[in-house]
Amino acid sequence: MGIEVGPPRATRVLRTWLALAVVGGTAVDALAEGDVPARLREVRAEVDRGKTERALELLEPLAAGELGDQVLLLRARLLREQGDLEAADAAAVAGLGRKPPSEVRARLHLERALVARARDRTTDAYREQRSAWETSRDREFSVERVVEQARAFEAEQLPGDALRLYELAWQRWPLARASWPAFDRARFLARATGAPVVPADPLLRRADRLRAAFECEPALATYQLLLARDDLDAETRWRAQSGEARCLFNRRRYPEALERFELLAKTRPEDPEPSIMVARTRARLRQPVVAAEALLEIARARRGAVRVRTQYLAAVLLRDRAPERSRKLMLRIERQKVVPAIAKAARWRLAWADLEAGNYAQAERRLRPLARGRVSDVEVQRARYWRAIARLTSDPEKGREKLSELAEAVPLDYYGLVAARHLGEASIAPKEFLGERDADVDDRGLRRAGWLVDGGFPELARDELESRLRGGSLSREERVAAALLLHRLGDHFRAVRVLIDGFGDALLQGIDPSWGEVWKLAWPRPYAGTVGRAVSEFGADPALVYAVMREESTYRPEAESPAGAIGLMQLVPPTASRIAVRLGVKGFEPEKLLAPDLNVRFGTYYLEELLSQFEGRRPLAIAAYNAGPEAVAQWVAAHDEFDAEIFVESIPYSETRRYLRKVLRSYSMYRLLYGEGSSLSQGDGVRAGSASQPIARADR
Repeated sequence: MGIEVGPPRATRVLRTWLALAVVGGTAVDALAEGDVPARLREVRAEVDRGKTERALELLEPLAAGELGDQVLLLRARLLREQGDLEAADAAAVAGLGRKPPSEVRARLHLERALVARARDRTTDAYREQRSAWETSRDREFSVERVVEQARAFEAEQLPGDALRLYELAWQRWPLARASWPAFDRARFLARATGAPVVPADPLLRRADRLRAAFECEPALATYQLLLARDDLDAETRWRAQSGEARCLFNRRRYPEALERFELLAKTRPEDPEPSIMVARTRARLRQPVVAAEALLEIARARRGAVRVRTQYLAAVLLRDRAPERSRKLMLRIERQKVVPAIAKAARWRLAWADLEAGNYAQAERRLRPLARGRVSDVEVQRARYWRAIARLTSDPEKGREKLSELAEAVPLDYYGLVAARHLGEASIAPKEFLGERDADVDDRGLRRAGWLVDGGFPELARDELESRLRGGSLSREERVAAALLLHRLGDHFRAVRVLIDGFGDALLQGIDPSWGEVWKLAWPRPYAGTVGRAVSEFGADPALVYAVMREESTYRPEAESPAGAIGLMQLVPPTASRIAVRLGVKGFEPEKLLAPDLNVRFGTYYLEELLSQFEGRRPLAIAAYNAGPEAVAQWVAAHDEFDAEIFVESIPYSETRRYLRKVLRSYSMYRLLYGEGSSLSQGDGVRAGSASQPIARADR
């Protein structure tokens, strides 16, 4: 905290205060609750000025109150940094005696460990560090404590003890970023000390967990480390090779992935999965017909679910190149009962082909069973929307009624929005549907966190809030309070997740005026200055920038995708390098994409570039942001006319299709919430539909 060493009197003040306030009572009255943040702000000001003695005096009235354990933690830190180790340890012990929440308790143990280390008490330091990492539920904090202790062991010439801790870090918490350098250090120490080679199983588990979490780079490195060994049994080698191939596929390194999958297919011809992945990789390498024929060859040699799946994948690939053959396959898949989910997918594709061909009655019949189910399911929404569109030709009144029902049920989801636009309804009326709301939130953890935020101690507030969020269920009112605090602390991702976990589908059912701030907390505008500068520089629409940011990273500057996209706007380094040249940014390196200012500036520029390339049509620009402009240009070339709704459904990449719907929804949400109105149709090619022309035909 950068506290300057104060006069010796501070030590005497603390010892006297501890004896009175912690052990036998208090010499001062606790402050009233309303005065706590103000007193904390005074303490913060003195701390920042290096006036430790005065800060300690100001803390005294808080000791007997609800924040007593946090006050003791703060005092322990101040005194340790001041050099009064005995008093610092006494404060930490007293804090632990208050039975604080988990993260506060973990940090009190850390204070004791730091004091013990400063006193050269190695055993005591290790014991307290271990208590810290075992108590905390924050994996990054826990790994940092393990690594910290390992480094201390290295400094004490105890490489064997250090090695065991480094191995604990990467094996127990493989997803923690701090465990990645621990993994490398453990390998170094193992070689240096001649320690036994780590068995293959924990390495494989680490790699598999990283891959499952889309942390492809460290996963790939671990798989390759395993494959360099000559002591693997056949099964372990197979699993490592499979994981490596899938990581390469996820990173879009398709030529390398193809080579690995082909080797796997030759090694185990009885396993269809590698051969299927060979075909899928060839499709990504723009060899769709070759891929489709390979899939059909697999289907001929297999039965059951494998046959159904490979036939379906082939039919999708052949849709534009051999439409009649594709349709026959889809009809066969629609009738099978082995894999109901694939039968439903085939039914949708057949229905969509009927819509494009103008066979509206047949399309409506196919869509009827797909429209059954929970309206919160986006696939059910899609079927209901297009069934209503098809019904417009035969019964316009009934078709509009079905569109109105969908717009009423999910007015803030993509299909509810386009249904409203089709009906020419531009506004969304507030409605009461969430029930009564408690006026006050009386939750101890949230109250304490709020005091600490208001008092200028965000690091203590984070610990308090983390303990509360992991300590039990929250009511909806408590979730709103927690989200407010998380936004104030800059943890916008967690704030949004807290609301989604608590409100779920209700966020799409409208805006309840009694709970109005919930939607602004779920669609916030963080990094306002950064976004404002980028928007001003390039003349961009802030609603679009925020919509992309929300769906790309949920406002996490450190986010990285499986394909290597980085930061708030999720830019891949090659694209960012090209933008840097265009904008005259010197010395660009990919790690600079972690900086919000640069990332948002580059992302906003790229969005505007794509909008210009696609003549202002937002759906095309958004899709190109995800899939690349070349792919979108090919998709558009397959249609004589552009229509946003048809374009969304025609996108062959399911990931891009889902992404586009989410961004368009969030774009409308930002315009609705921040005074611009819901304008999905502006620049999107969405029409207020007519009964005679439910969809524009996509002639090829």
